[in-house]
Amino acid sequence: MAQVAERDSSVYFTDGSVDPDSGRTGAAFVTTGGTELSWRTSDNCSTLQTELVAIQHALEHALHRREATVVIHTDSWMGLQALQQPHPKDNVRLITTILGSLQSLGAQGRRVRLNWIPSHVGVRGNEAADVAAKRAASGPSVTMHVPPSLQQLKAQARRAAAHRAHQTHRELEARKRQAAWYAAATDYHPLDATQQQPRADGVVLQRVRLGYCTREELQEDFEGQVCDHCEMHTRRPLVHYLLSCPATAPLRPGPALAAQPAGWGLLSGREGRATLMVRHTPRDVMLGVLRATPPPR
Repeated sequence: MAQVAERDSSVYFTDGSVDPDSGRTGAAFVTTGGTELSWRTSDNCSTLQTELVAIQHALEHALHRREATVVIHTDSWMGLQALQQPHPKDNVRLITTILGSLQSLGAQGRRVRLNWIPSHVGVRGNEAADVAAKRAASGPSVTMHVPPSLQQLKAQARRAAAHRAHQTHRELEARKRQAAWYAAATDYHPLDATQQQPRADGVVLQRVRLGYCTREELQEDFEGQVCDHCEMHTRRPLVHYLLSCPATAPLRPGPALAAQPAGWGLLSGREGRATLMVRHTPRDVMLGVLRATPPPR
């Protein structure tokens, strides 16, 4: 296919370009009359946004011409679908600007056709628009600012929240032993909410995941307590329960887990090995032991 054209019409081919490596973007249109215009759009625009920008500028260009029919050829099926939404929820400014230009052309008594064409099948106008959009995306500076879409803003908010949560976790791990235990024992993976379980099971699982101290450990004069299951005296009740108590032997079927070479921060080596056991023991095995021999409280 060499070309797509209509007699007595202004014919535009539009395209957008996004460089996934640099985040640079561009939009362009070419006409069958030889006009080519392009814009370096904001970094990290979506492909849909660049395609809509190209359509928007083609329509604005057509407003200053006199042909009775305006034909816009685009390979953006998503762009055409977005323009058909009765109540757009995203890229609202771009879409309403395009719809406004369509209304203005209609008020002039002119006819507009938005036509989808497949990309990279040899349509010269489409290929030329593609080259122009890529060239625009490689430009040094932005020539058209495009506001972030709602989806982009939500993604940015999620990334910012995740980054802040990560910072908070690391700060707590450096100051709070229980936070360091939870990080090592869970890697911040929550319990699977899709697995139905009695509330009591969730309580005992969280007790070992959080590394709770016993009531006696919270006392200022604490010097150790006797294990409820083996009657051994210990200064670290939960660590003893997980690593040494005969009642929890099913948790230790193989060689003892070694501490990570980088160390455990606030945790001792034995505490580190205990958290690894919590982290890597299958849930059903852990629950079986916790139900039969509850952890210290």
